[in-house]
Amino acid sequence: MSEPALPPAAADAPAAAPSAPPAAWGPLIVVAAVVLVGGAGLATALLSGPALPVLGAVPEFSFEERSGATVGRRELLGRIWIADFIFTNCAGTCPAMSHRMAEVHEALRGDDDALCVSFTTDPERDTLGVLRGYADHFKASPDRWLFLRGAQKEVLDLQFSGFRIGSATDPFLHSERFALVDRKGRIRGYYHGIEAAGVKALLEDLRRLRKAGGS
Repeated sequence: MSEPALPPAAADAPAAAPSAPPAAWGPLIVVAAVVLVGGAGLATALLSGPALPVLGAVPEFSFEERSGATVGRRELLGRIWIADFIFTNCAGTCPAMSHRMAEVHEALRGDDDALCVSFTTDPERDTLGVLRGYADHFKASPDRWLFLRGAQKEVLDLQFSGFRIGSATDPFLHSERFALVDRKGRIRGYYHGIEAAGVKALLEDLRRLRKAGGS
């Protein structure tokens, strides 16, 4: 009776191909290489996604805050801030914008790194007392939500030529956009100031900006 066939010797079996690393390892390998070669800063940038675009630089300005203090671009350098342009006698868009800015203000509670800045386009009627009353209505903290007034032409120039929104001549034809400004005084994004989705996108970008060092 014939003997059963034996399996081929191990030496004759084809060698197993080396297993490839899981696809999920790819980003980790890249980050590890970057850390070794270029430092942890670049690795953080890779993980946080592409940087926010630089959309322009806020020009110099110096206006009066509701407290009576002088606040300008120089005083805001080193901070992340969100700007909008309003006037307190506005019956439609401005209150809606300020309600949304109040949501941003609340979301940043306890955060000393970022603040909100509202500029009035109607400084003749928006006196310091009027601005204080408006700020109190929206429960704006004096150090985290500023209200600024200046000569109307200067405010409109800042709005139109600096932030590139609104009108250069009509104080009541203002934009409903919020603008995100980094620590270096550069504009990094625009957001719909009367929509919940705009506030959400703004806060997400602010967190991205902070992870990148704020600039």
